[in-house]
Amino acid sequence: MNPVLIDSECLQRQGTRLLPLTAFEEIFEPTRGKRIGYVRLPGNVGDLLIEETTLDLAAAYGCCWQLVDLNNGLDCDELVIAGGGNMGPLWRECHAIRQQALSTGLPVTILPQSYIEPEIGDFHRLFIREQASRQHAPMATLAPDLALGAYRWCSPTPTHSVGVWLRGDRHGLFQGWPSYGDPIRQARTVREYLALAASFEHIITDRLHMAIASLLCGREITLLPLCYHKNQSMYETWLCDLGCHWATSPEEALAQLHSQ
Repeated sequence: MNPVLIDSECLQRQGTRLLPLTAFEEIFEPTRGKRIGYVRLPGNVGDLLIEETTLDLAAAYGCCWQLVDLNNGLDCDELVIAGGGNMGPLWRECHAIRQQALSTGLPVTILPQSYIEPEIGDFHRLFIREQASRQHAPMATLAPDLALGAYRWCSPTPTHSVGVWLRGDRHGLFQGWPSYGDPIRQARTVREYLALAASFEHIITDRLHMAIASLLCGREITLLPLCYHKNQSMYETWLCDLGCHWATSPEEALAQLHSQ
């Protein structure tokens, strides 16, 4: 299905963040006055939302963060590895980048991520974005997913009522369930992703950052589980207090809507 989407140019940024700037102080304040090399990880449009917000938050704290390439000469005091995604060796390319960063000898900070498995490494600072990951990283500091520091957006009237958007990869539990598809296949930029979310009154999804994009646009959102803990733990740790709903399946989410 191909819904008619809101034009991304119709979106207007508001002056408030989803979470206040102070929620991210433990991450950014210690980097003030240092030359920080930001290391990008491969990802999708949800990761672009994280990265855009990360660099905006760094600037808001008056920090000097610059994108670096680990394969070129590094002129910085410390490295920070992009937030989002999952620690552990399952995602081999991301794991290899983190290990390469450690091999430079510079202090390495891991921005808020989830843990599927433990990951060995002498990291300078380590942040987890939800409570369930603490079982694999008991010494890590809990901090919000950095996309939760993004600005809210004013959106025009939605063009559709309910949109079910389900991921089609190995972590999804609902492949084959009728939906509009995987939202990361429908957007190339952050604004397109926000416009996609803004097109619906209510989004039902198992894509975490589609849920966050919906909250940023002031839409109703029901988050669904994955085959591991990330979504449920993010809901319990942060999103329930921001107005997000939870259901264990698309059927349950639709039943909740019909009962309202």
